[in-house]
Amino acid sequence: MKTELKLFAVLGILLLMPLATAEETQMPATAPDKPFYGLSVALDKISLALTFDNHKKAVKGLEIAHERLLEVSAMRKAGKLDKAEIAAKNYASVQKTVANSIGELKSPNAEKEADDVADIEERLAETDGESNSVSSDLTVESETSGYTNEKIERINKINEKISSHKQAIEKLEARKTKLKEKVSEDKLKEIEKRHEKIADRETKARKEITNADAEIMNAELVAGNLAQGEKLLANARGHLAKANEALAAKKYGEAFGQANAAYHLAHAIVKRSEEVAQKEQRANKKEEKGDNHTTGKNKTAETKPAEKTAKSNRSSENKQTTDGSNS
Repeated sequence: MKTELKLFAVLGILLLMPLATAEETQMPATAPDKPFYGLSVALDKISLALTFDNHKKAVKGLEIAHERLLEVSAMRKAGKLDKAEIAAKNYASVQKTVANSIGELKSPNAEKEADDVADIEERLAETDGESNSVSSDLTVESETSGYTNEKIERINKINEKISSHKQAIEKLEARKTKLKEKVSEDKLKEIEKRHEKIADRETKARKEITNADAEIMNAELVAGNLAQGEKLLANARGHLAKANEALAAKKYGEAFGQANAAYHLAHAIVKRSEEVAQKEQRANKKEEKGDNHTTGKNKTAETKPAEKTAKSNRSSENKQTTDGSNS
C-alpha cells in the first residue's frame, strides 16, 4: 500500500513538472530523442483523462500542445525531422481532445460560458501564433536548404499535423455563434476585452505584414545575385499575399503566420546575398595577397643573381690583389 502511494505521489509530481519547466525556459521539458519521452506523453494523456471539466480540459490540452510545439521546434533545430514528426503527431492528438472539449462545454449560465469561450479563445490564439511561427520556420528551411524530396515531404506532413488546431478554432467559432443568441453583443465585447491577447491579434498581424513587406523590398534589390533568389522572392510574395487575404478574412493568427514566413524567406535572401558578398571579398583579398607574395618572390629571385655576380666580382678582385702581392 505504501509503495502504491509513493508511486502515485511521484506520478503527481511528474504530471505537474513538465508544463511549468517548459513555460519558464521556453525549452521542452523532454523531447522524442530523450529517454522516457513516451512516459511523459502517456502521463499527459492520463492528466487530460482525469480532468472532467471541459473548460479546464481544453486549457490543459492547450498547455500540453504548447510543450509539443516546443519539441517540434527543438527537433527541427537539431536536424532531427523524424523526431519532429513524432512530436507533431502528439500535438495533433492533443488538439483533437481540445476540439472535443470545446464542443462539449457546459456552463451554469450563458455569461459564464461566454467567459470560458473567451478564455479558451485567448489561449488558442496564442497557440495559433506559435504554430504558425514553427510552421514558417519549417517552410523557410524546406525552401532554402536544398532538401531532398523525402525531407520536404516530411516537413509538409509536420506542417499538416501542427495546423490541426484549426478544428478547435472552428468548434470555438461555432460556440460563439450560438452564444450571440444568448448574450448581447456588447456583453460579448466586454468579456473579450478582459482577454487582451484576443484584441491584440490584429495589431500583431498587421505589424508582421508591414515588416514582411519592408524585407521583401530589401530582398528585391539583391535577389538577382543568387541562383535561387528570384524563386525565393516569388515564394515570399506568395506568403505575403496569403497574409493579406487572411487579414481581410479576420483570420489574424493565419495572417501573422503567413507574414512571418514571407519575412523569413525575404530575410534569407538578404542574408545569403551578404554571405556571397563577404565570400567574394575574402576571395579577392586572398588573391591580392597571393599576387603580392608572387611579386615578392620575383623580386627576391632577381636580387639573388645580382648578389651572386657582385660576390664573384669581389672574389676576382681579391684574387688579383693576392697574386700582385706574391709577385
